[in-house]
Formats: sequence, structure tokens, C-alpha cells
Amino acid sequence: TPVWSNSSGTTRRLIAVQCFSSEWEFEFTHMQTKSKTGDRGKARGGLTAHKYGVEINVKKEVTGMLVNIKENDVELVQYMKYKKKKGTFVSSFRDLDHSCLACVAVINGAEDQFHIYMLEDESTCKLDPAAAEKTLKAFIITPAVMATLR
Repeated sequence: TPVWSNSSGTTRRLIAVQCFSSEWEFEFTHMQTKSKTGDRGKARGGLTAHKYGVEINVKKEVTGMLVNIKENDVELVQYMKYKKKKGTFVSSFRDLDHSCLACVAVINGAEDQFHIYMLEDESTCKLDPAAAEKTLKAFIITPAVMATLR
């Protein structure tokens, strides 16, 4: 602990305190898909993940998924890999009947409480964004889906 003395010679110990407006910061900052043929391509999702202002180890603590949202169903395309240098989850897809892609991230061990998602750009998504989001939310809270992550 750093020590400080004032002009009268009194010695005091200093304590550093940090305050945060929120316990968690867990969000996708952007999502990008690239596809030349429509049925194959790459997807990226930038992620910010902090607990009490300290970055968490995303590679160990978070599971990322690329999903394809259909009218009444959600298909898990692939688990995404995390690239620490860029702070991005990445995935590729092929032979996919593409409807509307989304990146999903869950904190391991707290999947039912801490999960986020981001849909691809409206210009690429073939579904109504509100309907796609509703279908995805139902998928995320399904116990069978959460069981596969444990």
C-alpha cells in the first residue's frame, strides 16, 4: 500500500477506490457478414465484456454461436471462435439456406441470465427484423439450448 506523509510528519496509508456505474458490460458492438454466393461466407461479431470494469477472459468464460433464424425456428450454424487481438467472435458458413444470421454470446454457467445477441444488418436479413428477434429470444431461453452449452 502506498504511504503518504503530510507536512506535520503524520504518515497515512492511501487506498485507491474505483466505482462503476454497472456491474457488467456485456454487449456486441457490431456484426458483419460477408458472402459472395449467399450460401457460404464469414461472420464476425465484436464483443465487449467487463465485470466491475475489468475485462473478463472471453475465450474461457463466454460461448459464442452463429445462428440462422428461420420463420419459426433457429438453427445453430456453428460455435464461433474468439480472436482476442480484435475482440471479435468469428465463424464461417457454407451450404446454408440463409434467412437471417445472428451472433449469440452467453456467459458460461450463467446462460439463462447473461446472454446477448446481434442480428445481421436489415439489408441482408431476409426476415422482418422484429419477427426474427422474437424467434431468436424464444430460442435463447429454451432449456434444451442452454443444456447443450453446459
